[in-house]
Amino acid sequence: MNDFSKATELAAAFDAKVKTDALKHGENYAYIVERSMRQTFGACELTVGKKADGSYDKTDVMYFQKELSSGGFVNTVDVGVYCFYSASNYGNANTFRLTVFPAWPALIYTNPELGKFMLETFFAYQATGQWPHPWSLHDLGGYPKAHGHNDGNEWSMPLEESGNMLIMALSYIRATGDKSQSEKYYGLLDQWSQYLIGEALIPSEQRSTDGEFGPS
Repeated sequence: MNDFSKATELAAAFDAKVKTDALKHGENYAYIVERSMRQTFGACELTVGKKADGSYDKTDVMYFQKELSSGGFVNTVDVGVYCFYSASNYGNANTFRLTVFPAWPALIYTNPELGKFMLETFFAYQATGQWPHPWSLHDLGGYPKAHGHNDGNEWSMPLEESGNMLIMALSYIRATGDKSQSEKYYGLLDQWSQYLIGEALIPSEQRSTDGEFGPS
């Protein structure tokens, strides 16, 4: 909470590591990776909950991301792409959406625990039963309020979001060997898996990341 000097030292070391690792694949690649890392983490906030007495609960840590250049959602699951639309059709041409799934490799590379903290936001909300659908939701609300979508009315992309959540959960386990989160929320993971089994072979009325074109 009060470690600016140490945080600055760690940040400089991290920048150097990113550059060294990326340079193995060329200067142009390193240039892109360095700036991509800044955008990825610049859009994120690490939070710590509080206990009833007002003190910090350091076991209640979550990681939130603001979707950039579009709706400003909190923790959007889907793939995120460069979208080329005319300004008359969509307001912003050449829009880049920074969302959770494309940011995932950066989190796993940097510190898989950050990925776990981000997955927790989705798991904890949907485990309450307030989300009414059998698939994983698209986002947690409009920044800065992660209030969920208890009415089920959101930018649904059922196949994509459910698949992405399963991929990220497995990726975290492979990176760390830690199965505690997936075991805790096994019911949700199984629910999304069953949805994919039933719906993925012949999908209908499904939105994807190119959601502005409507459902397939």
